[in-house]
Amino acid sequence: MVQSDAVFALFPGDSRSRFPIPVFVKSRMIQDRDSPCVLLPLDRRRHWGDIRIVAQNDIPFRDKTDRLVWRGVTTGPFKSWDGRSACSSRLHVARLGTGRADIDVGYSGIVQVDDTNSDIPLDTLRARLRPPLDLRQQLQSRYLLSLEGNDVATGLKWMLFSNSAVLMPRPTCESWACEGELVAFEHYIPVKDDLSDIEEVFDWCLTHPDACEEIAQNGKRYIKAFLDEARETEILRRIISACLSKATYRLHFGLMERLLQALPRRSGMAVPI
Repeated sequence: MVQSDAVFALFPGDSRSRFPIPVFVKSRMIQDRDSPCVLLPLDRRRHWGDIRIVAQNDIPFRDKTDRLVWRGVTTGPFKSWDGRSACSSRLHVARLGTGRADIDVGYSGIVQVDDTNSDIPLDTLRARLRPPLDLRQQLQSRYLLSLEGNDVATGLKWMLFSNSAVLMPRPTCESWACEGELVAFEHYIPVKDDLSDIEEVFDWCLTHPDACEEIAQNGKRYIKAFLDEARETEILRRIISACLSKATYRLHFGLMERLLQALPRRSGMAVPI
């Protein structure tokens, strides 16, 4: 049993960082599974809330149109500062050709980037802006593209849960959904990080609809395993209990911080610590 006044570290935001101390996180790099970063289903409404919309509005794979769609904003690294580190796959959306009507891939908004932190000029990025598509409209397509941003692709859970087949680069980040356990050609159809093979892969999809429908159903079964509320609660309880019973936190405050903590707290007055 964990004490109600247990001390723990929490980082609830987007993250690709490797923390040196035990910390509960929303996401981590798959290569950092040996780190003390422990995944929790943080920001659950944002990452899992669209599952209900899919359940209410999705249609069978065979009733969808043969299109590949993606909408997303320009999150993730858009500049390789050292010439070797990889940029976000979202950067390469701007480099895709525009000749195919059945590949509807574009930005829904330009955020977090300017001409100082992007390897592609802003005008080129803006040229790839496309009219928004809500979730219901995207569900009309047999093929959905998923691209990581600041960390995991937020929409990947609902895409996998849908009757559409997901195309995406091999994941580098994972959240509570354990994206690192997804298997290429079983749960999703892989494309290169720079999207250079996207037309070739999509043409394969068009000539192998039965295989793609099976992949779509495998993805749905994968996500369904996370929707048993009682089971999820028990797993969550066990993870938190085990971590808090084994991790030791030592908090060290400087003289000024200790003096501020000793001051009486007045109503409406925030005391920094």
